[in-house]
Amino acid sequence: MDAPRKNETSSVRIRLFWLLSVLVLFLFSLLLLFKVLQFHNQLEDFREKQHALSVKADSLLQALREVPETEQLPTFLTSVDIRRLKAKGLSDPVRDLRADLAGSPDLIPQKGVLGGTMHFYEDHIYVLTDRWVLAYFDDGHIAGYAWLRYTVKPGGEIAWKVLDSYLM
Repeated sequence: MDAPRKNETSSVRIRLFWLLSVLVLFLFSLLLLFKVLQFHNQLEDFREKQHALSVKADSLLQALREVPETEQLPTFLTSVDIRRLKAKGLSDPVRDLRADLAGSPDLIPQKGVLGGTMHFYEDHIYVLTDRWVLAYFDDGHIAGYAWLRYTVKPGGEIAWKVLDSYLM
């Protein structure tokens, strides 16, 4: 009599084991489905935000395109200063000075951060006098100004000296 009971008990245990295994698998599947739906909703939210940001960026770019070009930056060079600089070899002194300085980022005493590289920008270089220039620089993360002295040697060679600079 004991043998059939052991078989019955063993059979019940096996069925119970399989039933619990299927139940655990079912619950795990429900949890997985819930997570997939949750990630899907997050993805949709991110896509909507990306689209909204894209539309906003496009509108800002359009607004920037509609801003009229600024005229040449003011300078305090006199006509005598300009003639003197032209006699030393600069065909367009203000443009030539800006272009030369913009091509000399090694003059910037501050180093870039977060992988950025410091640059001067021609449209942010102010030729103040026949000796001094104020120039904006940045690396995309930090920015500042440099005050420089320049001399023009015969042949149009420009020499620069940084007098002072600061970060904003």
